[in-house]
Amino acid sequence: MVKDWRSGKVVALTDVTVDPRTAAHADKHLSLGIRSFMSVPLHRGGKLMALLDISSEKVRHWTQKEREISRAVGEM
Repeated sequence: MVKDWRSGKVVALTDVTVDPRTAAHADKHLSLGIRSFMSVPLHRGGKLMALLDISSEKVRHWTQKEREISRAVGEM
């Protein structure tokens, strides 16, 4: 996922328990009340500075509109 964030890509996971990027550590996410999340990279001067994370306690299918709005926030 770090490669995606550095390139400016929004990472959206529907369910941390089944996504291969997070399934092995799903218990950690679930203990924090995170079942799905969207992570938006925040860049300044071409450098990754931070991530804006939006999460849900339930399985969530992030819409294209939600991804676009989140990306626009990340570019501010």
